[in-house]
Amino acid sequence: MNKLKIKIILASVRQGRFGDKPAKWIYDIAERMEELSSEILDLLNHQLPMFAEVVSPAYTQGEYRLKEANVWAKKIAEADGFIIVTPEYNHGYPASLKNNIDYLY
Repeated sequence: MNKLKIKIILASVRQGRFGDKPAKWIYDIAERMEELSSEILDLLNHQLPMFAEVVSPAYTQGEYRLKEANVWAKKIAEADGFIIVTPEYNHGYPASLKNNIDYLY
């Protein structure tokens, strides 16, 4: 049986954040499910500079200028689905999450 690969994205990079606790709780539940394989992707470990590339990711054919962006893209491409654990900042999601999403196509 092929397991579904679920990536749990921990979106906050702030010091003293709380999101690591629910992310770990979700991970522990997912790992008990035979049909799932899960991994926490902590944006603290995948910090990218503010997106300011000359070319849109839609035109790079999955090859990114920055090594870190290629590592991030590979992790995202492995997934069948995502669970995003994110705080609410000013009625929206954090810039760290938006920026990492913007890097990919």
